[in-house]
Amino acid sequence: MSGFHLMYLGIIALVILAMCFRKNVTLICIIGTFIMGFVYHDLSVLQGIQTIFWAFLTASSKLLDLILLIAMMTAMISAIRSLGIDELIVRPFQYMMISPGTSYLVLIISMYLASIFFWPTPATALIGAILVPAAIKTGLSLMGAAVAINISGHGIALSSDPIIQGAPGFSERAIGLAPGSIVSEAVLYSTIAGILASLVAFIMYRQDFITGKFKSNTKLNTEHSTQNLTWKRVLISAFVLIALLSVLYIMITQNIKGQEATALLGGFALIVTIAITIMTGSSTFWDQIADYLNQGFIFAMKIFGKVIPITGFFFIGSDQSQQIIDENAPILLYDIAEYFSEIIPLTSITLYFGNMFLGIISGLDGSGFSGIALTANFAQSMERIVDVDLESLAAIGQMGAIWTGGGTLISWAFGLVTTAGVVGVDPVELARKNFIPVMIGLIFSTLFACIIN
Repeated sequence: MSGFHLMYLGIIALVILAMCFRKNVTLICIIGTFIMGFVYHDLSVLQGIQTIFWAFLTASSKLLDLILLIAMMTAMISAIRSLGIDELIVRPFQYMMISPGTSYLVLIISMYLASIFFWPTPATALIGAILVPAAIKTGLSLMGAAVAINISGHGIALSSDPIIQGAPGFSERAIGLAPGSIVSEAVLYSTIAGILASLVAFIMYRQDFITGKFKSNTKLNTEHSTQNLTWKRVLISAFVLIALLSVLYIMITQNIKGQEATALLGGFALIVTIAITIMTGSSTFWDQIADYLNQGFIFAMKIFGKVIPITGFFFIGSDQSQQIIDENAPILLYDIAEYFSEIIPLTSITLYFGNMFLGIISGLDGSGFSGIALTANFAQSMERIVDVDLESLAAIGQMGAIWTGGGTLISWAFGLVTTAGVVGVDPVELARKNFIPVMIGLIFSTLFACIIN
């Protein structure tokens, strides 16, 4: 390895160290991007500054379709919630809650279904406001409800993301895989981890989940909404449900995946937003549609705003370096991986568990998405040296990053904080309850990947 390689490796080590101390690594990555461009171009400050822009542009261009999709889906859910239609859509699930155990299961299933269509954060507010009060009435504690929602939404759904394909799409773009390449692997491994984690959590904390030992001081409104069931609301609710099921049917029957699925879902979300806003009959629908889109873009940029600088830095170590630094720039991570493969014996077990724990470390920043570029590029670098399945290895690393930072394992993760706030529990306590069950699920799922590959 050259000094250029060692410099890049040193900056990565600094990024990981900062993550371990719960520091935001955006600034480190920006400075690191400048240093790499500055050194490569013979200490040119001008080209070092330009490297920052090219890194941002390359990363954002790879993520733009996902940003647009999430913005459009968020606009749709904002329109739906403003009319109270979300309440009607999930109301049938309430009638299945007859005991703490069934309530726990219903929360997991309903949260997963809502999350894969609307993304976990909006879904958390929806499920938490409507179904959690009904679950509490059956004897399920607030902590039991929070664990179910968190593991299902910001664990299984966010990591696998089979409909919107945010996380899998991010991994695929980071290493140039065809759209939809790792979706099936991501769904398989995250589902295994989630089922096991949910089961272990209920068995371990069954007494706490039923007795309500960890009830928050926050009083949850357990009364069902008394909003009138007007024909207009029922009609719009039916329209939304039929539209959702129709899109899902088309995607399955015509095998629409990847960017084609992204385009279909994004266009569908925007059309539904416009349709239900017009159907309300309000004279201000012109302004309302624009407001919903603004809300969507604000939410999307909150997620990806700090991800773009971090992704841009890690792109410097991948094939994308030729677009960022120079057309003759080396593929740093590949060279580094090749060097260490000659020193450290590499097996499928060390690679799979190594990438999973690398994902966990990268997720300590509380984002989850910021570490996917690292785990995906690690998988690609190893695949070029060792006979290992690239898609499976990338999916395992993605799972570690999302389950941690997305998240279920750390109390400062946005997903966990959102869940704790909506349900009304202590985020630190929720993270503690999740830790052992989630780690068991992740380890078992990673071991399963080693065995079948």
